[in-house]
Amino acid sequence: MSKKAKIAFVIEGTKTEPLLIQNIKNTFFEKNDVVPIMLPTCTNIYALCNRIKEDDYETDIIELVIELSKNQSVKRVDQKNDIDFRTMKKSDFSEIYLFFDYDGHNNNLPNDKDVNETLSEMLDVFNNETELGKMYISYPMIESIKHFSSLTFCNQNDICIFPVSCGTKYKYLVSKCTLIQDVRNINLEQWQYIIKKFLISVSCLCESTDQLNIKKYKDTISPKNILNYQMKRFIIQNQVMIISAIPEFLLDYFKTEKLNELFSDENIFLDIKCKNGCDKIH
Repeated sequence: MSKKAKIAFVIEGTKTEPLLIQNIKNTFFEKNDVVPIMLPTCTNIYALCNRIKEDDYETDIIELVIELSKNQSVKRVDQKNDIDFRTMKKSDFSEIYLFFDYDGHNNNLPNDKDVNETLSEMLDVFNNETELGKMYISYPMIESIKHFSSLTFCNQNDICIFPVSCGTKYKYLVSKCTLIQDVRNINLEQWQYIIKKFLISVSCLCESTDQLNIKKYKDTISPKNILNYQMKRFIIQNQVMIISAIPEFLLDYFKTEKLNELFSDENIFLDIKCKNGCDKIH
């Protein structure tokens, strides 16, 4: 029997993210030889940026997270896994993924540092899962994954733009309009919708005039592209388009054939296009 590959998920918090990753494991990795290990930083991306910059971006992210967890007395977040991440090192992992919130309202960078330039630098550094790691950002935060009230695309009741300055209200807003209160209960049909919805949002964000199918997505879209378009179109107006990092990761991680197999529909990613211009705002 082959040895199971360990994947590091460097996450921001100890509540929503671990539950989501456990769901991903149960839904997508159950039959694979993969062991996802969650490493919570318990700090936002801007504090992490400051810490990494101190080492001129040469930080071993696994060592850093272990250091942060010890300083903050972080408890293990995956009680079903016998492996304690605090006993591990970078060489134990075949891949490293980082998930953080844009969280623009909670910027704790020094006054002379620009938020978006700093994030852009981080995405340049963490752009390969088999090297330093690959970073994904949720706009405005991780709860964007459940920001839908029905399985209807471009539902007129759902907003798709959110003011950065209102960030503290976002979780409450989502809790009042979501079809899913507990991310542990997201089923395959809902995952299918979430991924389609992500592709629609990215198509709108990038002002794509063509249908954004899975091949075009893989050829043209990256976390850095998404940040650049957010900056160009919405952040400049102190807004963000609501986009989750989780379906972005799933689309990057799995090959097209595997995604089609999981969803039992080879045409799932075809003929997807924005219908309402994504101009609604809260």
